[in-house]
Amino acid sequence: MTIKNLYVLFLILISSTLNAQIFDKYGVRAGVGFSNQCWKYSYYSPAYEYWNNYRAGLSVNVNAEKQLREYISVRTEFGYIQKGFVDNQIRTNIYGEEIPKPNKEFILHNFSGSAGFKFSPLKTVGKPYLIAGLRVDYLVKYKDVLIEREGVIYRANANRLEDMRKFTLGGLIGVGIEYKEFLYLEIEFNPTLSQIIIDDDFAIQDRYFGGTLGLNINSLFEKAKK
Repeated sequence: MTIKNLYVLFLILISSTLNAQIFDKYGVRAGVGFSNQCWKYSYYSPAYEYWNNYRAGLSVNVNAEKQLREYISVRTEFGYIQKGFVDNQIRTNIYGEEIPKPNKEFILHNFSGSAGFKFSPLKTVGKPYLIAGLRVDYLVKYKDVLIEREGVIYRANANRLEDMRKFTLGGLIGVGIEYKEFLYLEIEFNPTLSQIIIDDDFAIQDRYFGGTLGLNINSLFEKAKK
């Protein structure tokens, strides 16, 4: 499935949700996330694994929320999350000399969806809340680390990237504060629940932290009518 088809599907889902009128609140949030990956090799004895360096990436999501009880609601969300890492591995040639990297960033462009329960125990102007749920990501586009050998540029992970085009499941744990049902600030953590299995000897574990600023669209429309 191409990026264009995925975003057409995304727009259809959002449009049908808005028309269904089953939700009480709609919002959009955007911000910056910090992601990393642990690469695990089981064919070494003992098994070998390493974490790369964190990198920052964009996150943009549209959500819809339904109130279930006075302090509990459910929130569904669709959007884009940029993940990846900064390569920290030193590669050498046959002479032991370090191989230069014109680009060290491993960038993953993900279509993302999540669903979670939102707990808002206090009814104050600055209303704190907690979110707990699940997030699903699907890789739609990527940018590999580049290395240079004898003046020729190579993709460092060309034989693995296509195998990463699969759905991965992660947790959704977030804390936030909402101001007058209008603006909200949110911090989230997505621990991996399913590893990205490439083959019997190689797997990848994902990790993501994010901070976003959001706007409740309902409140914006109500202010515009006044």
